[in-house]
Amino acid sequence: MNQTNIKICISYHQKLIADGICCILSQDKKMDVCKLCLNNPVLLEREINIHKPDILLLEAEYIGPHFIELLKILRQKFPVIKMLVVSGSVSHQVLNELLLIVEGYLLRTCEA
Repeated sequence: MNQTNIKICISYHQKLIADGICCILSQDKKMDVCKLCLNNPVLLEREINIHKPDILLLEAEYIGPHFIELLKILRQKFPVIKMLVVSGSVSHQVLNELLLIVEGYLLRTCEA
């Protein structure tokens, strides 16, 4: 059985966070981090068309109306791509809206 790697594109607000996520994911031989890029609609669309990722991991400092709109546009243009958002805490209202668009949400905040 020939298995292909899971292609992941990481879109970020904070490059340091994205680099850390990339480093961790790259340790898994089944994961292929194909691109790191800024949370920019034009840039994201171009990179998705070039690399055709299975998963789009979006790291965001703040989840507000503009980010939600970006996600809706990406969902409409790329319905088969799984989207996972990594961010700080959000209200229940925003989280409920977010989870109607993406497959998952990871809370970036943790306590030592």
